[in-house]
Amino acid sequence: MPSRYGQRYAAGEIVEEGRHLFVTTGLGTSIWPVRFRVPPEIALLTLRPAKTLNRSRAAREAAHHP
Repeated sequence: MPSRYGQRYAAGEIVEEGRHLFVTTGLGTSIWPVRFRVPPEIALLTLRPAKTLNRSRAAREAAHHP
């Protein structure tokens, strides 16, 4: 579908200002019941905690609380 953002948020992972967004092309259709040049997909994402973030946060807390 045409968008005011062009292809910027069309599909895949987008990282902006340290934030992650994942957009899938999905399975269905919108107004017309056809898909043109976009294969259907089901995405499986595995989310895990950011270990480096947790370690740096623990280091800051330890420095402020001796």
